[in-house]
Amino acid sequence: MAETVAKEMPSAEEITLCEWLTEEEIQVYGNTYAHADFQGGFQCYRYFTRRINT
Repeated sequence: MAETVAKEMPSAEEITLCEWLTEEEIQVYGNTYAHADFQGGFQCYRYFTRRINT
């Protein structure tokens, strides 16, 4: 898998220059994730894959 996505990975410089989210915004998302987990995303995935596989 790593070899497949390696060509799509940004360089270290691109990662350093990335300004999508501020550190404060990342902290908010991290805290929310820590409390809420990611069950909603997994449930959606399970639902759709179950429908495809049946």
